Amino acid sequence: CGSNITVLEDLNTKALLVIDGGFTCYEAYTMRILRALFPDYDARKKEMLLTHSDSDHAGICQHFQTIWCTRRTADCFTGEHMGLPSPREENPNMLPYYRLSTLITDYVPPILSRLCLLDSQPCDDSLPLSRVGEFRFGDMTFDVYQGNGGHVPGETVLVDDRHRVAITGDDYINTHDLTPAQKEFNRLAPYLARSVNQDSAKYRAILTTLRHMLDGGWLLLPGHGAIIHRDQRL
Repeated sequence: CGSNITVLEDLNTKALLVIDGGFTCYEAYTMRILRALFPDYDARKKEMLLTHSDSDHAGICQHFQTIWCTRRTADCFTGEHMGLPSPREENPNMLPYYRLSTLITDYVPPILSRLCLLDSQPCDDSLPLSRVGEFRFGDMTFDVYQGNGGHVPGETVLVDDRHRVAITGDDYINTHDLTPAQKEFNRLAPYLARSVNQDSAKYRAILTTLRHMLDGGWLLLPGHGAIIHRDQRL
């Protein structure tokens, strides 16, 4: 459906946190899977969290009254509602790829009044990743890290040290274990956008930082590709 979708379930309250949401054009398919996984899905309390603003992650936002994201991610959506070019479209190399993607997949930015901010302190852009806040769900407490614009402004990584679980968005993707369909789709980017990253040097620095932070013994839930189990390494 575009990106990976991660769903966390609070076993005490039965609340769900849906992290990222694929492409809008796969909305019916995605919702069908969620309702199959959780037969009482519609009756449960649900919130959404977006790791960043790309159209292959924000596809089912209209189904949620509360959508968590960083301020920079919210700023991307605000600009789109105002008719301004997204950060992707400001880059002439990315403009055709991103514009085609949003048109073909029926992308619509989230309703701004539903956005809630993850960051409680400013991002230190002198660092590849800096801690900007804390997010709690069930018995999990995530440190919220924001990158300095390697992939896209507002890029977010969630790290729960106690459970050793990390949700990496597209700041780390498992390119070694993609489905055949994902591999075929990803082959388009070099031709249409040269790179899916805003700043490749910054992205490499973020990736290096993540490799040091999450080196062994972690359950990693990436933005694309299979999960990395605790007995695997990045």
